[in-house]
Amino acid sequence: MARKPKLKKPEAARAAKARRRAPSALAVVVFLLLAGAAGLAAWLTYSYEAPDHAGQRSGGDTALMAIDLSKEGGGGQAPPSMAAKEAGGGDGKTDEMGGDHAPAKQDDPAKAVPPKAIPPKAVPPKAAPAKAERQTPPVPPPKAEAVPREPAKTAALAPAPAPETKTKTKPKTRAVPAAKPPRPRGSFTRSGGLRPAPDPALVKSADEGPLPVVAPDGRTPLQVYARPYKATGRPRIAVVVGSLGLSQATTLAAIQQLPGGVTLAFAPYGRILQDYVNQARAAGHEVLLQVPMEPMDYPTNDPGPHTLLTSLTINRNLQRLDWLLGRFTGYVGVVNFMGGRFTSAQSHLTPMLEAMRGRGLMCLDSRASSASVAVSIADRIGLDVAASDRVVDAIASRAAIDARLLELERLAAASGGAIGIGFPYPVTIERLAQWTRGLGDRGFDLVPVSALTGQREAKP
Repeated sequence: MARKPKLKKPEAARAAKARRRAPSALAVVVFLLLAGAAGLAAWLTYSYEAPDHAGQRSGGDTALMAIDLSKEGGGGQAPPSMAAKEAGGGDGKTDEMGGDHAPAKQDDPAKAVPPKAIPPKAVPPKAAPAKAERQTPPVPPPKAEAVPREPAKTAALAPAPAPETKTKTKPKTRAVPAAKPPRPRGSFTRSGGLRPAPDPALVKSADEGPLPVVAPDGRTPLQVYARPYKATGRPRIAVVVGSLGLSQATTLAAIQQLPGGVTLAFAPYGRILQDYVNQARAAGHEVLLQVPMEPMDYPTNDPGPHTLLTSLTINRNLQRLDWLLGRFTGYVGVVNFMGGRFTSAQSHLTPMLEAMRGRGLMCLDSRASSASVAVSIADRIGLDVAASDRVVDAIASRAAIDARLLELERLAAASGGAIGIGFPYPVTIERLAQWTRGLGDRGFDLVPVSALTGQREAKP
């Protein structure tokens, strides 16, 4: 069956249909009027109900103000029913300071109090707040809950223990520095030797040479140049071999043949002293500087041109001391060479020891005289000091040296520490090298002399 072709509608019919679809102007006007009437009705309804809500809200606000003011001192103005409700602790301002109870108390009286009766009563108490704050202490008695709340508030306000704990911690932090152990001394290199000298912070260039000083951070030559030692609780023995640097053969023999625990002292008149000191420190030896001092039989026995003398002024001796201290670097302190007379003269020795203390050095008293006052002066001025107990080679023979070394062991076992001094005689170096090999097996520690700076009294 053949389909009938669709006939196109004339354009006039299509335009009429489009006109029929669009709303008429009258319909639009009616719709707008209806919408306006609905909006007006809604507005009138809202404006009609608003006064009631506003009155209630204003009444509630005035009620809250009346409660606050009555609690501050005008309590008699509130209605009795309201006062009865608030007798359980409705303190307006105190509740706001307390926090949690304030909102619940403000809502309850607002519903019970009529809004019209309160405004005249709320006006007069405005002058009473100052008195109300003064009267708050006597108000609590009629309130049963006010008494328990005050301790609760005081407990809440009593985070005073927190500052107390802070004050307790502060003295602890202050006490810690005093309880800290002394700063560790020296350090080894990977090869087992001591670090090379000088430390730039411990040296001050002067006409006399590189003088030792205390570093800006408080480090001293005694702390930095010392050989490290960790206490074991066993008796300690320190041995010092002096007068090195004058002979190359004896100096190298002492450096190479003696163990690093033996302290080496260098005379100020040798040549290439810094090279010797560097070799000694590389081998692990702690180093001292020998300072020549006036002996009892001076000038028959003359220690050298820069000897400290009792016949010189203090300034002149200080100049000589600076020259001696500037010979080389890397030493932890000084040891007197001879000096029987000078170490017995307190007025001459005191300025020298004070200068050593100011430079961060220690002092070893060789006990050249039984009348030496070096230890007592050092104790009084706060200088690190040690004192010799025996000269191990006063008689340079194997038997005599061995006997002296046994005396050092006896003294160390009795008192915990002993110090011996010797010269670089070949027999002394040979006997010391032999003696030190079995020292640990006999229960003693061979220590640097700086480890015995606390020693004070000579042994019999």
